Amino acid sequence: MKISIHHIVTQKVGNSVGFSLPASFKVEVGTEYTIHQKSDGSLILIPKISNPYTSDAKFEDVPGPEREAWENLAMEELRHAED
Repeated sequence: MKISIHHIVTQKVGNSVGFSLPASFKVEVGTEYTIHQKSDGSLILIPKISNPYTSDAKFEDVPGPEREAWENLAMEELRHAED
């Protein structure tokens, strides 16, 4: 997997803050992402997939980063359910 690093600057978009992705990332317009902000301020964008827990898709078929995101989400939901 090739890693590509670019410098981007946030901008005000209505009442939100946004940024543009370089065309070289080849992201299709309308692609939905799940976004997570880490404690250090880092942002992680993961292409949104259908919930593997409610679909007929096999969870094992979900690619690595997406599978990890769903596993983390599931663990977080379990922690909240225990509270």
